[in-house]
Amino acid sequence: VEHSEAIKILVGKEPKFASFGMCKDTICEQSKSFAAACSVTWAEGQAGVIKLPEEDPEVIAKYIGWLYTDTIAVNYGVFLPTYRRDDLIAWYLLADRLDDKKLRNHTISQMVGMNVYVKCLLDGKFVDAVCEETAPNSSLRKMLVEVHIALEDRGVLRTNTYPQEFILDLACQAMDTPCITTQDSRAGIARFLE
Repeated sequence: VEHSEAIKILVGKEPKFASFGMCKDTICEQSKSFAAACSVTWAEGQAGVIKLPEEDPEVIAKYIGWLYTDTIAVNYGVFLPTYRRDDLIAWYLLADRLDDKKLRNHTISQMVGMNVYVKCLLDGKFVDAVCEETAPNSSLRKMLVEVHIALEDRGVLRTNTYPQEFILDLACQAMDTPCITTQDSRAGIARFLE
């Protein structure tokens, strides 16, 4: 049996610092960021040591678990669906930073499959976080725009609640799609998957 080369992942900063050993092929197969960092053109790739000083060691430990199980740990608070939403956005943003398409798709599917999708996505703070942390063409942002168009009252737009760039996205999408229903948004999940 042939074994893949191992890499070391150094995560976080002192005092919250951790080191993980990982099968190079496993992580590079799903994460374009790791694939690039592990290439021999980068010093990290030559040394076999990848540093992630800005990431949380606990989150990366869970991510490594995801790589082997395709299961993510989400807080399923019964009374506060915002916990689920916040956990899922954190997973989506990690997937974005690591350029892991499979994890991005999984988190969007989870959002659509839970009440999180309908009940929590209209929150201004959530929209701010998504706009601040994602690229304008991100799947999550596109989904947010469509959900807002489907759920907001016609003719009413709380412009003081959302970032200007999001309002612009809403206006442009609304002109292209005059009537989107909640049912349309849920049925069209494939449009948001990469």
